[in-house]
Amino acid sequence: MSRPDDQWVILGQQYLQATAGSFLSGVTHNLNNAVHIVDLQLELLQRKLAGALDRGQIESRLERMGQASKSMGEQLQHLRHRFFYTQVESTQIDLGQYMEWLDAFWNNNLFYKHNISMTWQVAEEVPNLELRPFFLTLCLEEPLKNAVRACRAANLEGEHTIRVQITPWNSGAAVTLDSREPLPDTLDIWAEGTTSSPGRRGLGLPLVQALGRIAGWETTLFPNEDTGARFELKIPEMISSLPSLEVFEALADW
Repeated sequence: MSRPDDQWVILGQQYLQATAGSFLSGVTHNLNNAVHIVDLQLELLQRKLAGALDRGQIESRLERMGQASKSMGEQLQHLRHRFFYTQVESTQIDLGQYMEWLDAFWNNNLFYKHNISMTWQVAEEVPNLELRPFFLTLCLEEPLKNAVRACRAANLEGEHTIRVQITPWNSGAAVTLDSREPLPDTLDIWAEGTTSSPGRRGLGLPLVQALGRIAGWETTLFPNEDTGARFELKIPEMISSLPSLEVFEALADW
């Protein structure tokens, strides 16, 4: 790699912040939908209260407002969990809960929400892992970005499936992400600046490889049986050997 480890870590933090920022319009859209439902039901309720209204109608309006309020609470919770799943401090992670959050948070990407179904499965034997969530989210979100872009380029209006499998590996876990994104034959996909998309920097996969190396993980990308791509992330049990770069102390205060 051409950069020192601390620069890769700082670049990773910037990429995570950029991803969250790119979802701002989706977050606003989803929250606005829930607010609109509450406003509409309040208006209808006020109209009904001006005339004859039975108990069943009142309960129906209140139930719909309650559902919308619950939706807003859940969306705000996903945002709070984003801070937890991008923190640099080491903690135990339940990968099933993590995948549930990742899928829910990515619904703030409106193309993902309306056109992509992510199916995921975590084997029962997979243990909770002690790690820095910062690494996990960066190493999965960048390949997920590529998969979503490939689906969008293939068919804007079509429905697509992205599959994630998590199985035991070396007292830890192996995560595979299958998508229909074809691998270019002539490009070094791990080299800085490599991209098949005009206008992009080509740093996503090199960043994943660098941070995976720093964390002591294995990252691979190869064709799958559907002529697409399979990204694989192997995370051993590393409770006693988490990376201890000084840069993490500075990032923790951001």
